[in-house]
Amino acid sequence: MLTSTCEQPYLQAIYDAAGGVLDAPLASLATDWNKVSITIRGIRDDITNPDVKLSSILLKAKVMAYSLDVPEFKQWIERELEGYEGEDVEVPDYRKAAGTNFGQFSGYGGAWIDKQGIPVSHLPEAVRERYGTFQLREGIPAIETTIESLTQNNKFEMRAPWAAEAVAMVSKVGRIVEGYALVAAWQAISKNFLESVQHTVRNRMLTFVLELENRFPETIGSEEAISRVPSEQTQNIFQTYVLGGQNVMASGTGFVQQAHTNVQENDIDSLLHYMRVLNVSDEDVDELREAIGEDETPPDRGTFGSRVAGWIGKMTQKSLEGAWMTSSNVGVQALIDAISRYYGQN
Repeated sequence: MLTSTCEQPYLQAIYDAAGGVLDAPLASLATDWNKVSITIRGIRDDITNPDVKLSSILLKAKVMAYSLDVPEFKQWIERELEGYEGEDVEVPDYRKAAGTNFGQFSGYGGAWIDKQGIPVSHLPEAVRERYGTFQLREGIPAIETTIESLTQNNKFEMRAPWAAEAVAMVSKVGRIVEGYALVAAWQAISKNFLESVQHTVRNRMLTFVLELENRFPETIGSEEAISRVPSEQTQNIFQTYVLGGQNVMASGTGFVQQAHTNVQENDIDSLLHYMRVLNVSDEDVDELREAIGEDETPPDRGTFGSRVAGWIGKMTQKSLEGAWMTSSNVGVQALIDAISRYYGQN
């Protein structure tokens, strides 16, 4: 649950709006577990029922985890409910995404850019480490509350503001957008990403209970039979189907790195071909061609002209809204890396 010292600004706003009390999702799920029979069939049916909240399923799974007596399973359930608290606690890969950053910029003569994508790959190491990736550490009840708030307000994303010192490090005119200085920045977290985390947890829980059903059919309708399942076998199932398969981000990044090496300096055709590989529409590819033609070659490494920077911002927004169908983990950064390679900045 969120606390008054929450380190996630975009969720902290919800905590503040709730008057400092946001443990309601857990409290509302509280019940007398002595009156509830926890069976594999019951949990399976809840998982496949879209009307049952994931936080409710996890609370029931917590009871089952103690019957199974598998420490790793109990820990995973606890962290999915309460959050992955502490910098030393590793966050699963399905809770990680490439950082999607935007900023406001001020130019000469009162010129102003209200929302512009910020590529961080060529910024100082401290900024890259902090904002190049995003880790969702909040528990499922808080995520559910966030999604409900976004849906009610017809929004696609939440904003996590950059620290003032990070903005100051890269605020120099032309450091990011030619002729403009950065005055404010934030990391955007899409509703699609939050929903994908929910889906992954729900799907892995379903696979876990189905494997238990398949291997130990006596547990399907018997709460008592769950406690008799050998812990060693249950642990193997958990390791394989819940903790396993977490290399999505790494494998996706590897593909992008291999593919964008085919983009050659000042070879517009190789760049545009790669954009199509990333499922960028023909209309957006043509717009990028025009933007590159109108912008001057950026003088400094890690900067782009205003037209190209604007195009990157547009594609970033499309990614957040699901209008550009590509991997949310690597898509936007792949665009930036490829354009940088075209300009000879890599």
